[in-house]
Amino acid sequence: MREKIAFFWRYYKKYPYVLAVLILLTPVQAMLTTYLPRLIQFSIDFVKDGQVPQAGFAAWVVGVGTDLGLGPEKFLPLAFIALGVISFALYAFVQGHRAWMNRRLDWAFRQHAFDDITAKGPDFFNKFRTGDIVTRLTDDIDGKLSWFACSGIFRLYEAVAMVVFVIIMMLSINPWLTLLTAAPLVYSIPSASSIC
Repeated sequence: MREKIAFFWRYYKKYPYVLAVLILLTPVQAMLTTYLPRLIQFSIDFVKDGQVPQAGFAAWVVGVGTDLGLGPEKFLPLAFIALGVISFALYAFVQGHRAWMNRRLDWAFRQHAFDDITAKGPDFFNKFRTGDIVTRLTDDIDGKLSWFACSGIFRLYEAVAMVVFVIIMMLSINPWLTLLTAAPLVYSIPSASSIC
């Protein structure tokens, strides 16, 4: 495992900005995504009951609206739209960096492989056909290795962050119900990993 991490690190260390964006903003984007349904719930509860829900986040949102001179009936929908736009923009920003890193890793892997192949002697080219070498340099690097090296890693990271923030959001709504629904996950993860 250390060899694989060292292999990827020699490419990632050349792009600290992109790596920082992917590591730091992926959880922020997941957090914003989990807050959107909660904001809808606050708006519906306000329309139904005529009062702001007692949740801390709802009070904070309404407090921001009050500071801007807007009541909850005006600010909750505006906050939902603003949070949706910010969430979408952040998602596009992070995904753009991930796609850029996929392409950059694709180029770096291909360059490394090409440099290695050009140092080989004639026996290597007699043993492997040109089509096989070209397939390795195009399909295997582009379609598999470069994608898994960035998107594969950071999609897993995004999914774990999303699950963590969803569980936090569920705990803020009803801890007992969260325990009943999330407790089976603890038992299903080891059984799912044994299937693979």
